[in-house]
Amino acid sequence: MSYPLSRVVGKILVFGIRPLIQVKPFTYHGGKGKLIPVAELVLIRNRQRNALLGALYRKKGKGKKAPNILESVDQEGNNRGNLRKVLKLLDGSGGNSKNEAKYRDVVWRLSERGAMGETLVGVCLMQGSPHHNALARKLIMMFPKMVNDICISEDCYGERSSDLLLQKSICFTNNDGLREKKECVKEWKANHGHEYGLSPLHQAIMNEDSAMVYFLLRRGADVNARCYGAWFCPDDQKSSRTDSLEHESVELSLSTDYAGRMYFGEYPLSLAACTNQTDCFRLLIAKKANPNLKDTNGNTVLHLIVIHNQIEMLSLAYECGARLHVFNRQSLTPLTLAARLAKKKMFEHILKLEAEVIWVHRDVSVIAYPLSNIDTIDQRNGELNEDSALSQVVYGVR
Repeated sequence: MSYPLSRVVGKILVFGIRPLIQVKPFTYHGGKGKLIPVAELVLIRNRQRNALLGALYRKKGKGKKAPNILESVDQEGNNRGNLRKVLKLLDGSGGNSKNEAKYRDVVWRLSERGAMGETLVGVCLMQGSPHHNALARKLIMMFPKMVNDICISEDCYGERSSDLLLQKSICFTNNDGLREKKECVKEWKANHGHEYGLSPLHQAIMNEDSAMVYFLLRRGADVNARCYGAWFCPDDQKSSRTDSLEHESVELSLSTDYAGRMYFGEYPLSLAACTNQTDCFRLLIAKKANPNLKDTNGNTVLHLIVIHNQIEMLSLAYECGARLHVFNRQSLTPLTLAARLAKKKMFEHILKLEAEVIWVHRDVSVIAYPLSNIDTIDQRNGELNEDSALSQVVYGVR
């Protein structure tokens, strides 16, 4: 990049609004943004990942790159709303279709981004100080579309950013206790920087800043934005990551034990749930975040809560509409996943949520439990259900 983002931030913090106006050349069309084919962004991600891997582990993107129908379109005009409608008719993108969009609105120029593909807002939120947060707010108010401008890179952080996020990742470690700092540093250096799709909303939740989360949501942040970066991926799937030019999400192997300190399920809602941030969780739910959306592994918020053993968040998510009978890619519900991972307290808690009290008399009660995901016999066809809770208790991975 021609001008380090840290210098831009420093000038704005020192001299105020005048340098803020001078950041327009770093954006597409004066901050209005530009629609870029997802295939081009996936190619950037794929090349940068392969640059970090040995020759034996490199994998080219699969699929064919579709022609860019925007090449001959003037995106500087005032007809961007109509342009999105046309794109939706042509290939199902540019709108809120169920399929993944084939074009993404990008504001900060790709050639002017930081080492991890971050924008100026991303730099500010990485620091997280009051001054940097105030600057991030000013930038978003001046360039509204930057609220959803994601990181587009699998490169590395600078030292200052990695140290900051290292401290936060240590705080997020639970259940197994805090690990030695040297071990965390080693793991961070091996995995850091793989942040494709990290949005300002994700960063605000990582900073545990509910005020910033509220600001971003009021400014139109996408509550269901997904982060496909390797950092948010189970450890045993990182080497299997492959790309397809036909969609933005990554492709992963089916086999995994879901172990990974930073595997938080891609969505802002699951990130808030896994880090036990009830305020942020409620804010996202109030803005219509869907707790039943699946990540690349097919896991919903409840699956992720089981993996990270957040019992309090389990009750909250269930009360907010999270369903207990959703299957992931390994055909596991939250209950059977708890059985496979030997999460005894989580298993008992989910059973209580599924239970139906028939009658109670003083200290005596009769409670019915649904057997569909518990019994080894599949109720639909009478065959052996190897994914049932009892099967997982006996033959599970732990």
